[in-house]
Amino acid sequence: MIKTIKPVRKDSRYTVALEWLENENPRYVVRFSGEVLGHFGTYSGAVMLAVGDSARRRGCLVVEAVED
Repeated sequence: MIKTIKPVRKDSRYTVALEWLENENPRYVVRFSGEVLGHFGTYSGAVMLAVGDSARRRGCLVVEAVED
C-alpha cells in the first residue's frame, strides 16, 4: 500500500507519495489534482516542490535553486 501525504496545509490537491517509477529505486512523486508535477529521491525535495508550486499559484515570487 502506498502512503500518500498531503504536504500543503489547507490545500489537499497536493499529494506526495513514494512510488516505483521506471528507475530501480522508488521516488517521491508530487501531484497537483492528480497531475504529476515532478519526482524526487528525497521527501524534502518533493515537499519543497509542492510548497513552492502552491505559493506560485497564489501569486508569490518563488526563487528556485534546488536541482535533483
